[in-house]
Amino acid sequence: MRALERNRYGSQGQCVAFDVHPFRTTKPEHWAAHLENSRRTFLRLLEKARTFDEAAAQKLIADRNYAALDQMVLEHLMGK
Repeated sequence: MRALERNRYGSQGQCVAFDVHPFRTTKPEHWAAHLENSRRTFLRLLEKARTFDEAAAQKLIADRNYAALDQMVLEHLMGK
C-alpha cells in the first residue's frame, strides 16, 4: 500500500483490483460481508500509508537502523 501511495497510483485513473473470496465454509448470505471487510481493510491500510512519518523513516534508513525502522512500522500499523 505504501509503495502505491508513494508513487501516486490512481492519480491517472488506475484502480486496484481485489481477488477476494469468502472462506470456503461461509454461508452464502455472508459472502458480501467478506467483500465489505476487504474494502474496509484496504481503506485502513491506505490511511496508515498516508499518515506514515516518511521523514523519520528516511532518517532511520540513512542510519541503517533497521531494527528501529521495523519497530516504527509495526507500532504505526498496530497503533501505539
